Amino acid sequence: MEKKKIYKLISIAFALLFVIGVVWLISYYVGIHKEKEKMQEVKEEYIDELQEEVESEPSEEIMLEATVEEVAPSPLDEYPVPKKSIDFEALAKENSDIYAWITIPDTAIDYPVLQDEEELDYYLDHNLDGSSGYPGCIYTQNYNSKDWDDHNTVLYGHNMKNGSMFAALHKYKDPAFLEEHPYVYIYTDEYVLVYEIFAAYEFTDQHLLVAFDVESDEGYQAYLDSIFTNEGLGNNFREDVLVNVDTPIISLETCISNKPTNRYLVQAVLVAKDKVEVLNQ
Repeated sequence: MEKKKIYKLISIAFALLFVIGVVWLISYYVGIHKEKEKMQEVKEEYIDELQEEVESEPSEEIMLEATVEEVAPSPLDEYPVPKKSIDFEALAKENSDIYAWITIPDTAIDYPVLQDEEELDYYLDHNLDGSSGYPGCIYTQNYNSKDWDDHNTVLYGHNMKNGSMFAALHKYKDPAFLEEHPYVYIYTDEYVLVYEIFAAYEFTDQHLLVAFDVESDEGYQAYLDSIFTNEGLGNNFREDVLVNVDTPIISLETCISNKPTNRYLVQAVLVAKDKVEVLNQ
């Protein structure tokens, strides 16, 4: 009789664990779906994808009356910058920690960038509306300033199974994808910044802003040199892209499935920067 009671208790325990697991999974995926819908609402409400104007042949009368105003060339002109009009003032009302926007064309990476002033990894497990859980947000830690002038600005995002957040970074394991998608675009309320990708590789979970001296020019150059010495599958480097102590970089960091102590990094160097108004002219 005792054995039967024990077996019964074990069976009940397993049944409860199964039910709890199912409830957790349902809650997990419902939360992710809701956050995806919320992010889409934010994009639709606060982001305008500006269309390229189709040039038409002006009439002779208009040509005679028109006043020609020469516009100075912009560094942005050399790159296929997606034209976005972003209402950062309205976004700040959604969440005051939003201070930039990141876009990589032809990927799901098209998100606000946040930073919590007090808790380093707050947005690792908090969503845009402050709710706890996945998928979290794309964020920087307060080791970095918000002006994008640091030697190395590190952005974090989850490697979500549904392809959202920073999951698309793993596409850079393919050299052809890197060749076809070499740019990362950052938008702020004042500037548009263009970064060219020069490295995509598997690394340890060392903290890039703590484990390496990137504050001094000497330490920063030593760190840059060390990047190209990394070896491993899925590593892609472009030595034709100029990177030195005078060029700030960004490091996009995400997890690797089944490798909890490793990270996948995509790093890009600043190649162009100009006022938002220039993009929207």
